[in-house]
Amino acid sequence: MEQVHLKYGTSAVDFEVDGAKSVKYLYENKMRVIEDIKAEFLHCVTDGVIGTKPLKELIAPTDPVTIVISDMTRFWMRQDVICELLVKYLHDEMGVGYDQIAVVVALGTHRKNTAEDRRKLASEFVYDHVASVTDHDCDASDLVYIGTTSVGHFLRTVHTCYPFLFSAPAFALV
Repeated sequence: MEQVHLKYGTSAVDFEVDGAKSVKYLYENKMRVIEDIKAEFLHCVTDGVIGTKPLKELIAPTDPVTIVISDMTRFWMRQDVICELLVKYLHDEMGVGYDQIAVVVALGTHRKNTAEDRRKLASEFVYDHVASVTDHDCDASDLVYIGTTSVGHFLRTVHTCYPFLFSAPAFALV
């Protein structure tokens, strides 16, 4: 009988595997540890961009900006840290007003978030400073078809009750 311990969300699950002929584990490839996440973020939006221009060349201070982040099922990636760095960079370095920045939580078919969930997902700083942190509703009646991805997924915009998001450059942190 084999004891298994798996991290699950903010806790862990323990269980036993009984009667299996063999048990094999898959492990992630070792990755470089990021020692200074702020420095790494700055590198990635300036000199380290791949296949595009640096962020400062893509967005004007007057542009509305939409940031798309994952829901609570992917919080292990800690997009709250990156979201906060991005919002501060947009505001402090690029002159984009907080009132021009919106964050949309990509729910897919997952449950809606509470205000506390959205505060945690985007970070307290972001939640308290930007125009809105809101959930996307894939079942809303006012969604607009805007195309299909190369793998066949339908693209639909956020609700028409957020009209300033339609023309906004979007950054996906999902």
